[in-house]
Amino acid sequence: MATTYQDRAPAWFWLAAGIGLLWNLIGATFYLGHVGLLGASFAPPPGQPEMPIWATAAFAIGVWGSVLAVIGLLMRKRWSRPLLWLAFAAVIVNFGWVFLLSGSGVTPLGVAVIVIALLLALLGDVAAKRGWLR
Repeated sequence: MATTYQDRAPAWFWLAAGIGLLWNLIGATFYLGHVGLLGASFAPPPGQPEMPIWATAAFAIGVWGSVLAVIGLLMRKRWSRPLLWLAFAAVIVNFGWVFLLSGSGVTPLGVAVIVIALLLALLGDVAAKRGWLR
């Protein structure tokens, strides 16, 4: 099948996906620190509870799902779209615990993580709708 102009993703798509990958790799570093794979585990602030296993699982799914999905976007793979939405749902579950149950309340970084995860999922929708994914 010949590539048409409509099949080519524009420069802004590549830029957004590239920045999204860098953002998610930073999140992956935070996850690795949280679970203690970068030395000592990141301890919660005094007076705040440890993250429960279900929230940690949501953290893992959100981070690693996003990393894999954005790599899929850069490869223009159709499977990246549903994976971005799954990762977004996991981010909501994880930050639901952080915002509502951990005692830390809503934080600007947490809001940024949610907004960026949503924007990446919407980018996957746009890419699929415009025929940029195979």
